[in-house]
Amino acid sequence: MKVATPGSMRSGVTGGSAELARIYREHREALLQYLHYLCRGRSHQAEDLMQEAFLRFWEYRKENLTAGLGSSDAVRGLLLKYGRNLWSNWRKHEQVRERHSEVLARGQKETGPASEGPTLEQRELERAVEHAVIALPDDLREVFLLQRYQGWTYARIAELLEIAPATVAWRMQQALAFLKDRLRAFLMEA
Repeated sequence: MKVATPGSMRSGVTGGSAELARIYREHREALLQYLHYLCRGRSHQAEDLMQEAFLRFWEYRKENLTAGLGSSDAVRGLLLKYGRNLWSNWRKHEQVRERHSEVLARGQKETGPASEGPTLEQRELERAVEHAVIALPDDLREVFLLQRYQGWTYARIAELLEIAPATVAWRMQQALAFLKDRLRAFLMEA
């Protein structure tokens, strides 16, 4: 894994790479320790989240701050906020994946002890569903997984994603239409 260095990150605003290098050196260790704690020792994940937090911070700075960055505490607070939000999003994604795995495992267990496992047809259907869900565009897949696998309400999803509940409903409708189209061959057999 290639680790981003201050010089390899984007610059192009007043104070550019020299200012980013200073901020990176000053706050890297604290942010990494915080994310390492949140990620429960998953060093690679903490590193990835830290790099993404610095990139988002730098993009925010380019878009919103034309003068200096203010106090070191303000910078650290913003970096920690980005890190926590990124971790929270990653954790939610992991929970969806875990829930999806549980549902698939439960489906395999429900074939009963008398059978030796899922039939070839069942495995093909499971694989087709999994591939179809993976093929969904990110925004549709996120809504679909939260609603169908996590059981979240449209209102809760809207709050999490900071979008209108009507947008959640539209995305869900689009996701279902996409899946229906992708799984048409299996639906016709049933």
